[in-house]
Amino acid sequence: MRDEIIDQVWSGRIVSESAVSARIASARAAVGDDGKRQSIIRTVHRRGLEMVVPVVTVEVTDRSPAPASPVLRSNERLRYLRGRGGTSIAYRVRGEGSPVIRVSPAAWDILEEQTSSIWKETGDWLSRHHQQLRFSTNGSHDGHGSGYQFDFDELAEDIERVADAAGFDRFAILADSSGFHPAIRFTANHPERVSRMVITGGYIEGRAQRTGTALSDDVFRQLVEKGWHNETAKLDAAIFLPYLPEGPLEAIIDAARVFQATTTREEELAQRDAINSVDSSSFLKEITCPVLIVHGRHDAIHPVSEAQRLAEELLNAELWIMETANHLPVAGHRLWEEYKAGVLAFLEN
Repeated sequence: MRDEIIDQVWSGRIVSESAVSARIASARAAVGDDGKRQSIIRTVHRRGLEMVVPVVTVEVTDRSPAPASPVLRSNERLRYLRGRGGTSIAYRVRGEGSPVIRVSPAAWDILEEQTSSIWKETGDWLSRHHQQLRFSTNGSHDGHGSGYQFDFDELAEDIERVADAAGFDRFAILADSSGFHPAIRFTANHPERVSRMVITGGYIEGRAQRTGTALSDDVFRQLVEKGWHNETAKLDAAIFLPYLPEGPLEAIIDAARVFQATTTREEELAQRDAINSVDSSSFLKEITCPVLIVHGRHDAIHPVSEAQRLAEELLNAELWIMETANHLPVAGHRLWEEYKAGVLAFLEN
């Protein structure tokens, strides 16, 4: 049956299992079905797919607009926890269903993103299908002074703190970009608590670690030094353009604003140095849960070879290469719907 799908949809080209699963999930979503109910499109073991309702052709005469998408339930309140070293962790739980914790880059702020329609949708969409927990520690610190330190191990402990506070005993993790490093540490230390992982834009080693270049030679670090909160230089959007070269442009501009709204130059430089010098290779063999690795084929921030290394090192991983140069999928991009469908199909497997 899958051979028939590949022949009809992709004209016989070689495609991954993830791509096929994503299109099946899209078909189910289009008719209001999903991989759990299978009330319309059913998977028949070792045979293929079956349409389990009668198909009727109806002539449409009513051109009234379709009903609006359902609105998320209003459990919008933020909660706070005290973290190690005097930090304050903001977290929010939204939606219903099986639990998922999203782990974003450390400088991202879950409250500030609500001011951007693109990033709000990018962060919120999973709450329509799962009980989603998101958190951020950046922007709510008590003040770091000149001795600010950035630690991926501490961020891994933050995952445990928010999971315990929300009552999540066992859950999936969706980690974006540098959020992979605390997520992989937590999963290695608590394998019994993580059912599945989705790694988007992940990498094992930071740029300086894998190339042997000095931290001070990082072009992005230099842009942060010159342009962070600098009204004269106005380099904020330029810093983030390489991450989303295919746009949308609004996403690039809003990302710069969100990151800079709550992060000082000193904090961002410390985080960039940690990101560039990190090495998470020692944790990979400890991961036994199923893992989906999503990566852009033409990603210039962390090359697809890093995703291939992850797929080789992790025991139970599959790699989904998307035909894009963007570092992360974002609402409004041409592959956004395909990305959502593929992630849902993996989480519901």
